[in-house]
Amino acid sequence: MSKIGLVAGATLVGVMSAGALGITITNNPVADRATLLSGRVPLDISSVSFINAGPGTLDAINGTYTQNFNNGAFYSGSLAVEVFGNVGTPGASLNEVTMIYTFRGNGPSAIERFVMGINGSSNLDFTDLAAATHGRISADTTVGQGDALVDLIDNSGSGDNDNFIFNYTSDNLGGPSLTETYTWYVRASGAVAVNFVDVEVSDFGFAFAKTLSLVDVPGQPDLNVPAPSAAALLGFAGLAASRRRR
Repeated sequence: MSKIGLVAGATLVGVMSAGALGITITNNPVADRATLLSGRVPLDISSVSFINAGPGTLDAINGTYTQNFNNGAFYSGSLAVEVFGNVGTPGASLNEVTMIYTFRGNGPSAIERFVMGINGSSNLDFTDLAAATHGRISADTTVGQGDALVDLIDNSGSGDNDNFIFNYTSDNLGGPSLTETYTWYVRASGAVAVNFVDVEVSDFGFAFAKTLSLVDVPGQPDLNVPAPSAAALLGFAGLAASRRRR
């Protein structure tokens, strides 16, 4: 569940554009992964036509992607995402998608923020992300690591951003010379599309990575929409068309 919030302009200089609207995401924490994933299984996303793909490790059959990043001597880390569903494959039976993000900072300096959806050819889906349920997975997060402020920014057609701001609470991720992990989930309707987006990591300078997120890519079907050819064979081409949101 999300709530409309005020975003401090000083916090998001360089991210928000003129006329941008900010939604501060409500943190709905869960105790552990087992609680969150009861009745869910890894989602096979190998049928997705990925664009803007990253150089990390993609296991599309098991719905996972991991990429390491570094900013020279200042900091390094990784960003991993796992995709789950109430069923294991996209299609009409898929009515829920859960994505788990694992942010890791290795130091020696701490990481202030991750900005998803910046400078990429895949646009975040502001509407789907705003409607989703989000939160920390406590057992998978380093003890003592403070919560990020998560702001979703609608940049009025110039590319939306999902901002994980760790320095909001003066508890950056990792460092000095300390590895810390923060784990976050996003749970949405099955009527969503998933693809790669760019991620900007910042503290002393910037590092860049990619991850999977909920996107609005023209022509890409939602995960619970049967492929047109399969629907045609079943005589449901019209139904498939009616399921498309875009």
